[in-house]
Amino acid sequence: MENLDFVATTNGLEVSFRVLSQVPAKSIFDWDFGDDKGSAYDVKQPTYTYEKSGFYTVALNITNSDGLNLSATKLVIVNTEAVTTLTDSIYNLINYFIPSEISDGMTIEEKEMYITKWQLYIQPLVNHCIPLDKYNDELMYEALENQLIMELAAWDYLNVKLLNLLTSTGEYLSQLTSTKEQKGDGSSKPELTRGDRIKQITTGPTEVQYYDMLSDSTSSLWKTFSQALQPGGVIDELKQRLCMLATRLEIYLPFCAPVNKLVVPRVVDRRRPGILDGPNPSVPVKRNGRTLIKKR
Repeated sequence: MENLDFVATTNGLEVSFRVLSQVPAKSIFDWDFGDDKGSAYDVKQPTYTYEKSGFYTVALNITNSDGLNLSATKLVIVNTEAVTTLTDSIYNLINYFIPSEISDGMTIEEKEMYITKWQLYIQPLVNHCIPLDKYNDELMYEALENQLIMELAAWDYLNVKLLNLLTSTGEYLSQLTSTKEQKGDGSSKPELTRGDRIKQITTGPTEVQYYDMLSDSTSSLWKTFSQALQPGGVIDELKQRLCMLATRLEIYLPFCAPVNKLVVPRVVDRRRPGILDGPNPSVPVKRNGRTLIKKR
């Protein structure tokens, strides 16, 4: 039998579930809606209303008297703030935009650091109101805005990793070249230190030996980054997608080429009354009966 699968259709806090797989008659459907409160038993296509927006892991188990036992889980995003959502959290989707040789070392703290940075950048530039105290809540952003934030975080992370690799490799090579072994004729040659290995290339009758002064891990990273930096590589493709998304959302990114029309950050008044209130940028300023700033 094919693998068990189901889909979820959201409408605000209400979610409808539908089983896609063909299952034998008289099967029992056991649903767990992932909020530690809701479940349904022996219902093939249930509808459930959550109490609040969030990410919920929904589990379905199907059994029957003939010994059938199938299970499936799926992440369901319930959102009442945004109209559109991605298929998963940006903290999970970001891994698809970074080569596997690099993303294995990307911790959740690093993800949070880069994603939060770009959420702070994007939050005042979107064309809808996101409260400042919820700037880091991805459920407040539309799907394309989350896509842009996620890809900016991935692009930023790759550039920082490349800079760190260049720095560490340069320091390592500097140490190797400064460590010399004096020969009897006064000349010198590099000592074999940690990471140095003699390698051999055979071409027909000729054999050439040379020092490989880079460790296997560093060489692998160099190969990965050299491929990523090529035209059409990961970093180049990411940059092109970033500029495309930014243009679509009318959000200015300094490293993108100028667009045909001027993209200006939108002015959204999110201020709350307080002692530090300034003039409202959306209201004309009048002085001596004359309007100094006109509404458009």
